[in-house]
Amino acid sequence: MIKNNKKILVIGGTGYVGNRLVASLLDIGYPVRVTYRNLNKIKNRIWFNHPNLEVIYTDVFDQESLIDACKGISVVYYLVHSMYPKSTNFMHLDRVAARNTAHASYKASAENIIYLGGLGAESKNISKHLKSRAQVGNLLQAGNVPTTVLRAAMIIGSGSTSFEMLRYLVDRLPVMITPKWVYTNNQPIAIRNVIEYLIGCAQNEETIGKTFDIGGPKILNYRELMDLYAIEANLNKRMVISLPVNDPLQSTSFLISRLIPIDQSIIAPLVESLRNEVICDNNKITEYIPQVLLSPREAIRRTLVEIKQVLLHDTFQSEGWRPPMSWSYIGDPEWSGGSLFFDRRAAVLEGDINDVWKTVSKIGGKNGWYHGNILWKFRGFLDEFVGGPGIRRGRINPNILNQGEILDCWRIRRVVKQKELLLSAEMKLPGHATLNFKLTKKSNNKVILDQIACFAPHGLGGILYWQAVLPFHVYIFNGMIKSIAKKAKCKIIYGPKYLKRYEQIN
Repeated sequence: MIKNNKKILVIGGTGYVGNRLVASLLDIGYPVRVTYRNLNKIKNRIWFNHPNLEVIYTDVFDQESLIDACKGISVVYYLVHSMYPKSTNFMHLDRVAARNTAHASYKASAENIIYLGGLGAESKNISKHLKSRAQVGNLLQAGNVPTTVLRAAMIIGSGSTSFEMLRYLVDRLPVMITPKWVYTNNQPIAIRNVIEYLIGCAQNEETIGKTFDIGGPKILNYRELMDLYAIEANLNKRMVISLPVNDPLQSTSFLISRLIPIDQSIIAPLVESLRNEVICDNNKITEYIPQVLLSPREAIRRTLVEIKQVLLHDTFQSEGWRPPMSWSYIGDPEWSGGSLFFDRRAAVLEGDINDVWKTVSKIGGKNGWYHGNILWKFRGFLDEFVGGPGIRRGRINPNILNQGEILDCWRIRRVVKQKELLLSAEMKLPGHATLNFKLTKKSNNKVILDQIACFAPHGLGGILYWQAVLPFHVYIFNGMIKSIAKKAKCKIIYGPKYLKRYEQIN
């Protein structure tokens, strides 16, 4: 057995699987070294300040930097692929990176390499993506360091590109015309089970140097997965019309990239791979690493639980909390988590944070919403008209907010004095909405006021609703920030400005 005091290197720790693997390894006591090419890309990870973590600049196309990264390492996790936006020849890049890693691991006397690849290597007319994944595994195993290869199909969880593609399509298209690959069989696996297998391979010496297929307990085609997702997302069953061919011109990837916010250079190889059946032929890993395998339906259900918690768990993550593996992690691509919409506006104020907090704390009720009150009242009238509470409920106390209380058409979800107010909408909406006010005290009597509206749409109707109200946000939300600053007698020295979800304000 490999003891926890032996250091582990994760190459690709900033990726979807790597991010969760690093957090899990640190949780169970392993000292971990993570490679990076851009330090800013990992500074906001929940594990970045962990005492057992070391980070090192590494370029997989530079052998010397790889050798430095591998020094003193027992186990090397290789989770890199070159299929990223603007990558024109990912197969060549994957080969070079794999050879460099095999050489560096040997030079640094590493004991074992663990690689996560893809199923389907034995398929006829294998796609370039799956062929490259298989070649990387072969190149690593051809080296002088024993290499364990795990081969997986679709991984179910927020942030998994293949799962997010399926989620976006079902969320946004009540009717689909697809190539015949919609009936191709695959054996999806939950991200939690993938991580347990990866860690288990570092703990069980009998797995060293072997190749294993890893999958969940059920084999389904993509149409069946779409139906399962629709059921768990409380959507109507999608009408799927299958064509008799598999789209040799790859026009499907172009159309999908117009519908979902993932780069076409990533979508195209994955769509091409959908024609290949990906099911487990070798299940021996269950003998070495027994665990409870989640069914596809249970894995999807656990992933979808995230929707109503997204802003709350964003806050907790920034405070060091680790969400379930099936949820989004800070640092995941912006498109992870599905069709979540954010309208974040922020300003830097010069003044006392106590005055800003007092002003935010008095929002709603008789005080109104500080800006665009006519529009707020009209929205409340429309809500009442369709059976919602409107904004007539007011608030219990005009000066104090308590978690769980009513605030007009909202419910107070979280209150942290001088720091945060999180509201959850109780209006009749085609989705779930939250509104978040965050205060951050800076030096020189400066305060960052962050105002974040988040909407998780329910199907196509929810997406259209968001697009319809979005033009009003510039007027209402910017005006609210300006009015809060004015009532708090603070000077605005920056903003209000639209920012991305995790964008930093210096």
